[in-house]
Amino acid sequence: MKLAPSVFQSSSNTANIMVVDDTPANLHLLTTLLVKYGYSVRAVINGGMALQAARRLPPDLILLDARMPKMDGYEVCKQLKADPMLKEIPVIFVSAHGEVDDKVKAFDSGGVDFIAKPFQAEEVQCRIRTHLETHWQQLDAKQKHTTMERLVQLHSHLLDETTQKLSQLDDAKNQFLTIISHELRTPLNGLLGIGELALSELPNTPRSAEYKKIFDVSRQRILLFLEDALLLSSMQVKDGQLTDSTSQLDGVLETAVNECGQSAQANDQRISAAPRELGLVLGDSYFLTRAITRLIETGFKFSKPKGEVVLSARPLEHEVLVAIKAQGYSVSEKDSSNFFEVLAIGRAVTPHGDTGLSPAVAGQIINRLGGQVTIKNTFPTGVEIVAHLPRPAPVKVDNGLPST
Repeated sequence: MKLAPSVFQSSSNTANIMVVDDTPANLHLLTTLLVKYGYSVRAVINGGMALQAARRLPPDLILLDARMPKMDGYEVCKQLKADPMLKEIPVIFVSAHGEVDDKVKAFDSGGVDFIAKPFQAEEVQCRIRTHLETHWQQLDAKQKHTTMERLVQLHSHLLDETTQKLSQLDDAKNQFLTIISHELRTPLNGLLGIGELALSELPNTPRSAEYKKIFDVSRQRILLFLEDALLLSSMQVKDGQLTDSTSQLDGVLETAVNECGQSAQANDQRISAAPRELGLVLGDSYFLTRAITRLIETGFKFSKPKGEVVLSARPLEHEVLVAIKAQGYSVSEKDSSNFFEVLAIGRAVTPHGDTGLSPAVAGQIINRLGGQVTIKNTFPTGVEIVAHLPRPAPVKVDNGLPST
């Protein structure tokens, strides 16, 4: 039988066994027997020498006489188990005294087995082989555990580094969005102001009216983009504060409808009145209003001229479902899968063009509040956008009575 490798094995690639006995005849007998079975054997005549030899070159297993002068086997075993470099070595006691007390002392001192004299050669071989295999399996499991711990530590370290880099990139993105929003406003105001003055000097003709309409739509679009970019960056700053407050949803929806009224008129569209008696929802009213206005403006993109965007709500125990319906155009399956992601910007989803950052802004605000927003097509052509707005957790009142 080929023995499993061990970190304590000698260079001969066979198990190294130390035999400790103060009787030369017993040493000779055990050494001859073990060499016959292919083991590498070191014979030691007392406990002190055994400890020195083990520290110099740790064996794979020790056969230890229980009763020896000066230092008996029990004390030798205790010192072996107290040494961090030697404590894992299996120790089998060999003794002519096989009383129960002797066996108890052997196991109490750290031995793994006890062989009583006289013994059979096959029994000694069988026990040695069993404990060597067990010992090597334990060492192998320990090495694998250590390797796994190191891998976990390495992966944890890499994950921390990646998280830190992502955080730095996120901060850089937010700073960029903030700079873009602030720094572009001043030159744009100049450009837009001059453009408005230039258009006002044109004679009232169908062509000049078309120019003014294109100018107004472009101005509205670029200002909305800058505001959305600033909202995205400000959400990062207020990330942990978005859920620190609650809002009356009636007021949020009414404000959003009023703010979107001008856009509706400019696009020859209508918006229904805001539903009422909806109660409290979780979140800062400013950000909630921004989210609802962005969803309504997105609804305009899917509505034809003279069409109406219908706003409705369904109050539930733990959330309120706010629905925005528009008839006119549908959303493709490809666009609906990532409709509320920042990377979706730039794709024309209707004849009105792309939706800009508005869906992404609304989606991020609502997601950070613990809710979600979805879009689906309606029959025959149109869409329904549904925002799930969570309610605040109910306040537990302590009336001083024991709970039941």
